[in-house]
Amino acid sequence: MQHGLSYHPLYQVWKGIKARCLNPNNRAYRHYGDRGITIASEWLHNPQAFIEWVEEHLGPRPLETSLDRIDNDGDYEPGNLRWATRSQQVRNRRGTNSIEIKGVSHNGKNWKAQIHLDKQLIHLGTFDTTEEAAAAYIGACRLLDHINDGRTQ
Repeated sequence: MQHGLSYHPLYQVWKGIKARCLNPNNRAYRHYGDRGITIASEWLHNPQAFIEWVEEHLGPRPLETSLDRIDNDGDYEPGNLRWATRSQQVRNRRGTNSIEIKGVSHNGKNWKAQIHLDKQLIHLGTFDTTEEAAAAYIGACRLLDHINDGRTQ
């Protein structure tokens, strides 16, 4: 089929999606096609429809992003795609139920902040976003630094 899209960056994305979802010989198939993840019927044999949808609904690809499924268990279909950074994609993976960053952890739905003080773990709170938890942790560190500066004078 002549479509003139072979050099379009989204054509390569479309080909990759089809390979992961439909080709049992593809090394990523077990994470996609084997789990029942597929590509929308209107895009299956029509790369132009896929490209047009992405360009119209998601806009140009921002730097440092790639295409991601919003619902990791959902298909490659309209409404389930977004441009996402690497860290967003890591948080969106199956089996990601515990992420640990110094002072901030995620388990299930919420983020929590905690800090070590005199060999004791102090819970700083539970938050809706990683940014809120990180701000609590940073604030506690600054407070401890301020207190410690007062002790050494």
